[in-house]
Amino acid sequence: ILNVFLLWGIAQGQLKYERKSISYANALFVSDPSIRIEEKEASYIIKKFREYIEMPRFDYNPIPDELFEDFRNEVESRGASISLEEVVEILKQTFVPKIIEILDIEKEIRAQNLLTEEQRNSFIATKAKALGITAEQAMKIMNSAFIYIPVISKYNSYVDNDNQLLTIELNAGAIWYRVIYSESGEGDLKLVVRKETKGMGVAKIGKEFKHEGEKVDYKGYAFRTAVIALARDLQVATRDIPEFRLGAQVMEVYSNAVTFPMGKREGIKIDDGFDLVELQEDPNGEIIQRKIGFARIVSVADNRSNPRAFSKARVIFGRGLEPGIYVSERPRLPIDLYVRILNNPFTVKYTYTDWWTGEKVTQTYTMTGYSIQAELLYNIGRNVNISQLWLGVGIYIGGGNAENLDVIKAIFQLAGYTEKPDVGILGFNGILIKKFYVFNRFMAVGKGELISEIVSFSKGESKLAHSKLGFGLGFGVEYTATPDLNLGFNLGYRLFSESEEWDLGGLTSTTIQGLAGNHSGFGFSIYLNYSLPKLGFDPIAAIRGAVGW
Repeated sequence: ILNVFLLWGIAQGQLKYERKSISYANALFVSDPSIRIEEKEASYIIKKFREYIEMPRFDYNPIPDELFEDFRNEVESRGASISLEEVVEILKQTFVPKIIEILDIEKEIRAQNLLTEEQRNSFIATKAKALGITAEQAMKIMNSAFIYIPVISKYNSYVDNDNQLLTIELNAGAIWYRVIYSESGEGDLKLVVRKETKGMGVAKIGKEFKHEGEKVDYKGYAFRTAVIALARDLQVATRDIPEFRLGAQVMEVYSNAVTFPMGKREGIKIDDGFDLVELQEDPNGEIIQRKIGFARIVSVADNRSNPRAFSKARVIFGRGLEPGIYVSERPRLPIDLYVRILNNPFTVKYTYTDWWTGEKVTQTYTMTGYSIQAELLYNIGRNVNISQLWLGVGIYIGGGNAENLDVIKAIFQLAGYTEKPDVGILGFNGILIKKFYVFNRFMAVGKGELISEIVSFSKGESKLAHSKLGFGLGFGVEYTATPDLNLGFNLGYRLFSESEEWDLGGLTSTTIQGLAGNHSGFGFSIYLNYSLPKLGFDPIAAIRGAVGW
């Protein structure tokens, strides 16, 4: 029975988060000596790493630069690119022994029976001085639970002369150690995990951008957006480390919601996802954690001013829930990927004067095309405290069949083509989505979008294309299949103005007089919605950089 209670206590400790004290390297380490990073760039990387990785759930203390001197020298002496695994090995040889020496101060204090505060402080000061650091710095390291070290392992830039684009790619990693003390006071460092991510930034060559309140050139913009994408992915990877994952015991259970004692103090935000976890005993008598549901935050408690305040999470799925179960953080980016299959209505009107009656005659031809679309949407509701509010951009490509478009076929026949033309569809859209919880796994979805669409007809060297800007409204429903994957269906209407403006290629303007195109009509889409654990670039920043605004 005692063993069962011990196992139960260990399992509870893994699920209930307790604030961690972290020591960090306030410097940027480069694993490849051939990488040349300017001081301004290094400062920006350190700033963003601290901004994203140093979350409210931790307390932080910097590690003195003096302790990294041997590590730096060894890395620089390699003279060639080395992997993150090799960096870890060099840290083990040059840095870890110094930290262990600091941690072992506690063991020596016990061995020498230094009981008074004055005796302890004097001993710590003496040992710290030998290492070239202050007593205060040594004590902060001794009181830390974890240590993290950031490392840049790749910095490449590519120039696309055809499109006048600069692309910058960065690879970086965070190496995490856990501080462990034995009963005798002997200290040690255990490598917990090494996480490596990538970031990419794009910018139009020669352009100037406004970024974070200041003007930067195209190189600076590409570099900064690559760093932010990298740091954001690294934050999610850090939050997903088991030791750092937020968790708490559920205090209240309602028909469709649960509450628990975490909130703004831990950095929780609207729409954060949490697995619902139950502790069970397996046939071998061991306590295991079993996921029994999933919930998303709908109300964040301000437990900084009121420690007794509870955050509230909407239960997406999970039955038979009772107080005593646990919530366990499921870290994801605030960016979702949508993949849609949609229809693209297109109407052609041909107006001419009947030579016999002299009256105007209009003939209408319709075509329905189909496209596949990719969209990336930001959860902007997290920043304004509105649940499930999304803003994003998308691109789609597809085609159709011109069989029923007799007037289009006739135009190409006049150009010498006997077969019907091929149809291509290309579109871009900006999207605003608001979702509403209905019941269990289902959500209602309202969607508004700004659409730019091109429908083109081509054969050989001849081309006829119609492009227009319009609006769309839609309503639909989503079903949560898994915590990271939703299935959806949307119905709506697209509104475009009719236009007789066409882009020609190999055709003459006389062949399209009186011809108008219209992209309006009812539309539908079926789609998958995936919550991303990482992305590697910022879609809005990439578009800004590519077009130069």
